[in-house]
Amino acid sequence: MSAAPTIVCPDCSGLTFSVSRCECASGGDRFLVDGGDYADEAYRDCRVCQGDGSVVRSCLWCGGAGVRRAELVVTVVNLDTGAADSTRIRPGRIDARRGPDGAWEVPLRPVVDRLAARVGALDVRGIGPLGPEPDATLLWLPASWRPELPADERHRIEAEALARADHHPWRVLLGRSAAAKDDPPEPGRHLGWLCRLANLLHLDLVVEARQRAGLVSWNIRLELPGSEVPGDAYQHHGELAAAVAATTIGSATARLAESGLTAPAYTVRSSLGMLSAPETVDLATLDRRIRADLAVPSDVGTFDGRGGFDVGAFDGRGGFDVGAFDGRGHGDLGGGPAAQAVWRNGYWWHTPLREGEPGEILHERDTGQIVRWASTGLLRVVEPPEPTWWAAPIRHRDCPDCRPGSTLRRCTCCRRTPAQPDPDCPRCCGAGLAPGWGPCGTCGDSRRIYPAVTVTVTDLTRVTHRRWQPAPGEQAVVVGHQPDGTPIRQLREHYRAASLAASFGVRPEDLTHLDQPGRQPLGQHLLDGTVTCAGGPACCGGSACAGGPACAGGPACCGGSACAGGPACAGGPACAGGPACAGGPACAGGPACAGGPACAGGPACAGGSACCGEPAGRYVAEAGRGLPGARLLVLAQTPDVPSLADLIRLVTGLDLSLVVVTRDHRRDDTDPSRMHGIRWRVDLPPRPDAPCLDQLCSDQSRPDVPRPDVPRPDVPSLDASCLDAPCLDPPWWPSLPAAVADRVTHLGAALRAAVPRAPGRPVPLPRFGVPAAADAAPAGSPAVGGPVGGPIVAGGPVVVDGPIVAGGPVVVRGPIVADGPVVVGGPVVAGPVAGAPVAGDLGAGDLGAGDPGSGELHRALRRLAERHAGQVVAVRVDRAGCQFWLAEAAGPRALTGTSTLVNALSALRLG
Repeated sequence: MSAAPTIVCPDCSGLTFSVSRCECASGGDRFLVDGGDYADEAYRDCRVCQGDGSVVRSCLWCGGAGVRRAELVVTVVNLDTGAADSTRIRPGRIDARRGPDGAWEVPLRPVVDRLAARVGALDVRGIGPLGPEPDATLLWLPASWRPELPADERHRIEAEALARADHHPWRVLLGRSAAAKDDPPEPGRHLGWLCRLANLLHLDLVVEARQRAGLVSWNIRLELPGSEVPGDAYQHHGELAAAVAATTIGSATARLAESGLTAPAYTVRSSLGMLSAPETVDLATLDRRIRADLAVPSDVGTFDGRGGFDVGAFDGRGGFDVGAFDGRGHGDLGGGPAAQAVWRNGYWWHTPLREGEPGEILHERDTGQIVRWASTGLLRVVEPPEPTWWAAPIRHRDCPDCRPGSTLRRCTCCRRTPAQPDPDCPRCCGAGLAPGWGPCGTCGDSRRIYPAVTVTVTDLTRVTHRRWQPAPGEQAVVVGHQPDGTPIRQLREHYRAASLAASFGVRPEDLTHLDQPGRQPLGQHLLDGTVTCAGGPACCGGSACAGGPACAGGPACCGGSACAGGPACAGGPACAGGPACAGGPACAGGPACAGGPACAGGPACAGGSACCGEPAGRYVAEAGRGLPGARLLVLAQTPDVPSLADLIRLVTGLDLSLVVVTRDHRRDDTDPSRMHGIRWRVDLPPRPDAPCLDQLCSDQSRPDVPRPDVPRPDVPSLDASCLDAPCLDPPWWPSLPAAVADRVTHLGAALRAAVPRAPGRPVPLPRFGVPAAADAAPAGSPAVGGPVGGPIVAGGPVVVDGPIVAGGPVVVRGPIVADGPVVVGGPVVAGPVAGAPVAGDLGAGDLGAGDPGSGELHRALRRLAERHAGQVVAVRVDRAGCQFWLAEAAGPRALTGTSTLVNALSALRLG
């Protein structure tokens, strides 16, 4: 393997470090600085530079190596056959062309077309939302590059341009043998579908245009009525049609939870009929109306409260009559910062946006300074009428555990009864408040605790709305205990989200949060309707006690000094909430409690500072934590992900490994304190013998991760053999499709981890199932037979009279028809095999080409996990074969050697 071309890092000039101005110099010698100022003066008390003003850092761009790799690799993989082909882009091998703007660039399309033709792929696309698309630009060349320059000078410039692009050195595109059948919908019809989806879910569809520096950007999203306008747009598109085409259910709901934290909470009318929505939206008309509202100055006139302005008429659904509009986002009155069209109640409601009251955001720097940023939110000039699907308002109470505008949280020492700070508490030192990290664990930073939640479950074609609003005395059966003895209670089926899965034809583990990125599954407590709550009064008095000094609350006790809440107790100093307690100083919430300082929430409680309700009330309060408008939005769909067979073919083509990890928890299904079901994880690490052995994890920025090639005195030396075992950390995903979806989403990270960190090592150049360029087999070869020392590659079916014996993989686009056995040393990637058994590695026939839950590999893993219930088991698949592993207390143990699936299952007695 030849070394990769390198150049001296142009950012550090090969010194491996750089000297730059400290961050403190931007704000000057002040403790409180404005974010937009630049003073070029060091802060004398800086924690980073100690007042010097300059800092020395390891070069960010070369990672402290002093040199950078000057090459790119483009790979195309055919997911239907596993064939892969790659090409290197190095100085001197660049086919530059002039772009539309006159600059020299290297387009990706010619490279992709050439590779796709060799692997037989027609429909080629990039990986994920950040992957390169075939029509993208592979490399931009600086203005100094010219094709007529001397070769040495031209190659030097090309090397610098390639080094600048080394943040993404391996570009992988995926293809299929057949062209895609599902053409993207026409933008007008797609926007009509989004309108119908908003009606179905009882949400607003917002089409927003913002202008800055004379440019207009478009954004489309779903949100709750009354939500705050986000400070920045989640997406930026120059045209409305492009914004509509790029809008998916994931992108439309990405900011729903964030912007809806303070939205009004209402229950929904589940009996309301389906509102009308157009089949197709006229984008040209919608574009003109929004741009007309965008031309309205933000300070024009005053709103009279009935839908009109003193400078023009507002028709309630159209916009403003503000004079001539020039079609470029500017009218004759100037222009505001943004404008919206809101789809609500079956109509479009148009409004410009104006700037809100100025505010400020304080941020602490590592230098010890406080940076003040001015913030100005956006407000709607006109608010559309209330939604017709709103029913009763859900009244909330303020969160007792956080403070607005700060990160202070109520300390854990105050959450016990009595609710008094502990003077010896190491976190708060008796203050009762301690700094917290992240959102509040009680309210999710919404500052609200809801007594009711509306659960909306949908598969995007139909919907079910269910109201969780417990009545006083809601039954909750004790089904288990936490390790500290606190009982775990289960509510009736109405409060179990798992009961809604069957009506949509999915499994409970397929229920995911609609408004959270990454398709996060519902928590086990929401599926089973369980809550950890002690519940009940604390009375332990005798039957005849009337409340003496030592009475703990007998039936006749009316509130002695030690009474803990008897039936007649009206609230003594120590009363913990008897049936008649009206809220003494220590009342924990009896039936008549009106909210004492320590009230935990009885039926009549009006909200004491420690109120957490009965078990059902606590369950709903926890379920509503951080929800927008007390709406729990659930998607009931099986993830649309590649099959496990596709992943096998992908890692075979890319020369990576596929590791499927699982753990069987089904023996714990009756214990609510433990994990249930079968948990999964899918990893795509490099092969154990890959050239990137200097990486033990995909996070290359962690200096604490030991590397075999870098000795450190504080870390025991590691041998490269430690990489033989895959990562056997406990899996978490509740289903294999969910684990596959997560891994496909983060496939780019797996590709970056497979690139050697040493600049002198070349980027992987995988080739599989394709002939060399000089002796490529013509497409549609009729037959290949006889003993072969290498791989068998054919464009059509393979028909032989005798056995097939090959030392390498078999890649055939048609069926294999043989009278004798087919024995191969590599993977079989082919159509159906007729007339003889196949003894080979994992192929489409072994795994099944449909649901990822099918296939012999999946069944074998489930049986192996059931045999070793409670332990982590895994299988690793690569070009060499497959190997099963088991996590034990002493470390990972290989259950089989690297062999074919048939041999591995036979060794495990699972065949």
